[in-house]
Amino acid sequence: MGRGICIVEPTAAKTVLGRQELARALTPNPKEAATTDQTGSIALDFGATVTLDTAYMGYHTATAGQQWSVVTTDAAGANTGVLMPAQIIAAPGYGPPYHGFSQGTPLTSRYWRIDTNNGPSSIPFQIGVLALGLSFQTEYGEERGGGGLIEDTGSVERLFGGGFGIDEGVATTGYSWTFGDLQDAERRQLFQIVKRLRTTRSFLMVENPAQTEGLNERIHWGLFRKLEAYERIDPRNSKWALSMWDWA
Repeated sequence: MGRGICIVEPTAAKTVLGRQELARALTPNPKEAATTDQTGSIALDFGATVTLDTAYMGYHTATAGQQWSVVTTDAAGANTGVLMPAQIIAAPGYGPPYHGFSQGTPLTSRYWRIDTNNGPSSIPFQIGVLALGLSFQTEYGEERGGGGLIEDTGSVERLFGGGFGIDEGVATTGYSWTFGDLQDAERRQLFQIVKRLRTTRSFLMVENPAQTEGLNERIHWGLFRKLEAYERIDPRNSKWALSMWDWA
C-alpha cells in the first residue's frame, strides 16, 4: 500500500441480483438513490472475475454505528471471503453527506455482496452511490500545499433598485493536489486511469484512507476538473497537478 491520496476507478457491475431497483445506487449521481430492505444485502455480478480491494457506500442516510461488510461469494451466494468489515461513518457534527469506506487485501471474484446491519429496528436507509474498485496510491504520496475548496453554484445580479436578484444554487466541494515524486510505473498507471476517467466519469478520491477520525470529510466522489500535462522532473520522477470537484 502506498501513501497519502487514494484514487479508485470504479469497476462496473453487470447485474444486481435480486431487487433490480437497487441498481440505482450503481449510477454516479448520488440523487439516484436506492433504499435497502430489512435484509440489508446487495448482491452484484460483475460478469467476469475482477480483483478489487476497496468499497464505497456514499451519500447514505444510515445512522452512526450501523455496520456493513463486503463479501465475495460463489454463484450460489455462499461466502468465499471478506474484503473488510467497516463501521459506516456518520460522525456527529459533520456532513452530510455521509460516506462509508472499506479497504483491504485485494480479492478476486465474479460475485460480490454488500451486507448492512440496519440496527435493532431494521430501519431501511438510502444509499446514493455504491462503488467497488482497485485502489491506486503512490509510494511517496502527494506534495504539501494541496487542499479542499468550496464552490458556489449560485449567482447574484445587482438590480436597478439597488437590491439583488439571487439564485441560491448550492455549495459544492472539491480538492486539488500535486503528486511530486511519481515513479515511472506509477506515472504510467495513473496516466491510463486519468485517460479512462477524463473529465466526465466519476471516481473516488480519499485524502487519507486510514479508518481514523475525519475520514468522512476526507472522502470525495466526483470528476476531474481539468486535465493538465505532467512534468518530468528527472528520469525517474514526474510531477502532476490534479484537481476534482464533488457531486453535491
